[in-house]
Amino acid sequence: MRGSQRRSAAEQGSDSYNIWVAERFSTEIATRVGAAAFARRSLDLNARLAPADRASFFVDAAPLTLPKKRGRAVVSLRYFAPDAGLGGLVSSYYRLDFEDAVLVDRLRAELPQIRITTRGSGQFRFADGRVVPCPKAMLNGPTTGPVLLELKGPLTVWGVGLLPAGWGALIGSDASAMADDSVALDTVFGEAASDLPGRLRGMDNEAAVAALDALLLARAAEPHDVPLWFTALADDWLTSSPSPAVDDLVAASGHSARQVERLMRRLYGGAPKLLSRKYRALQACVRLGNGDAHNWADAAGDAFYDQAHFIREFKSFVGMTPHRFAMDMAPVMRMTVARRAALPSMPKLALLS
Repeated sequence: MRGSQRRSAAEQGSDSYNIWVAERFSTEIATRVGAAAFARRSLDLNARLAPADRASFFVDAAPLTLPKKRGRAVVSLRYFAPDAGLGGLVSSYYRLDFEDAVLVDRLRAELPQIRITTRGSGQFRFADGRVVPCPKAMLNGPTTGPVLLELKGPLTVWGVGLLPAGWGALIGSDASAMADDSVALDTVFGEAASDLPGRLRGMDNEAAVAALDALLLARAAEPHDVPLWFTALADDWLTSSPSPAVDDLVAASGHSARQVERLMRRLYGGAPKLLSRKYRALQACVRLGNGDAHNWADAAGDAFYDQAHFIREFKSFVGMTPHRFAMDMAPVMRMTVARRAALPSMPKLALLS
């Protein structure tokens, strides 16, 4: 990541701006275990070591500061592990805080999310040009392209990362019907979600996490039919090879190609070939974001035909060229890459999206 760089007036804009990181994160990982008053793993971008009575896993780092015309704005991102009863269904909870007027960033193609806004407002601009205002409690389906995030602060958002098995168990509908789209959460969860933003607004982190656990555990207890053998197989297929081959998935499943495609659309939101391309590009993105790759050739490996192919695919799923990503033009996206990698309990699929 680069140091400070001057931006043109056109880039700064009057009401919104491209957000970028001024310096490389200096990260120190510390683990402190005590009485389990809050026995939960937590990553906090602005963390200071917790009291001894809190069992936590922290990443200590200098706060992420975003240059502005006047003063300095701070984005804080922290992760929390869900209840063990949600293992395999929910990757993590997270809380994003932004203490300024406008935040503009990009989200790479990702897994489904539940997002609850307790302060501020925002909208998503999808890859096809649609602009969707964010309800206070919303369900985002899996995305197959980048999304422009436009938020007005001060802002607090609680999020829930849903794994494919979690989509089947907690949502239940065909994921492909919700791909690259979002709906109000109460259209799926009913009254249980209608007052969620107001309730979370008055809670500390421990109480908020407990409230999310209770909501989702109750939902998971309802009857559902999820082929967990297949989600385990497909998750591994998407993460174990730099370029997942569809024929390998079909052969390992023991089912026909058509049956496998139906399952992938239902639980992952797209056809196997599309998902193979998505996770091939996201693996390259994570290699760049974690510093495991120092140039395009390192990031691409042998998974792409040539540099042009790599750039085209990377841009299709990340929303910018590898060069712009390396120049810190999407710091919130980079934060999620770096911070998830430091959480031991994070499922491999969620490390990528």
